[in-house]
Amino acid sequence: MNSSDLAAPYMLVASPLMNDPKFARTVMVIGHHDETGALGWVVNRVLDVSVQDVLPDRLSSGLHPDTPLRLGGPVGATGLTVLLRDPLSEDATEVAPGLFACGNANILPLAFSEAPDGEVAEAILVIGYAGWGATQLDREITDGWWFVLGYDPELAFTHAAADLWDASMERLGLGAATAFGRSEQIH
Repeated sequence: MNSSDLAAPYMLVASPLMNDPKFARTVMVIGHHDETGALGWVVNRVLDVSVQDVLPDRLSSGLHPDTPLRLGGPVGATGLTVLLRDPLSEDATEVAPGLFACGNANILPLAFSEAPDGEVAEAILVIGYAGWGATQLDREITDGWWFVLGYDPELAFTHAAADLWDASMERLGLGAATAFGRSEQIH
C-alpha cells in the first residue's frame, strides 16, 4: 500500500491489532495523504465535557451547551478544528472532495448554535489531529494496524460516535472476532 493508492478523503478503522492506546478502537477521517505524509482526525472519541467548561467565553458564547467536543488526535491538542460536510462559510477550506475544515472561530456559532439533532451532524468540533510522516501511514496500513474504509459522511459525522468503531467494522464485513479469524466474541 502506498499513498498513490489512496485518495483523501477516506476513513481509517483501527484494527484489533492496534495496541497504541491513543488509537485503539478509533475511526479516523483522513483529509490529506500524499508522498509527504498524511493528516486526519479521530471522529469517535467524544470528550465527556461541556464546551462551555473547556473553551474560553469568547469561543463558547453562542454555542449550544450540548455541542460535543471530540478528541481528534494527539497532535495540536490545543487547536480546534471544525470539520464540515458543506462549507457554511468562506473561511472553510475543502481539504478533500466533500470534506471541509475550518480553524476560524467565526464559524463556531454558525455550526453549533443549535442542539445536535438527527442522526448525522453537519459539522463536528475536534480538538487536535493525527499526523504521519512520509510513508509512515502506508507502512501502518500494510502492517495491519488500520483498515481502509471509503469516506462516508453518514459514518464520519454520526452523532452515535460511541458505536462508530463497531459500525465501521461491520461495514467492512469484519466483526471484532472475524478480524482475528475466530468465531467467538472478543471482550
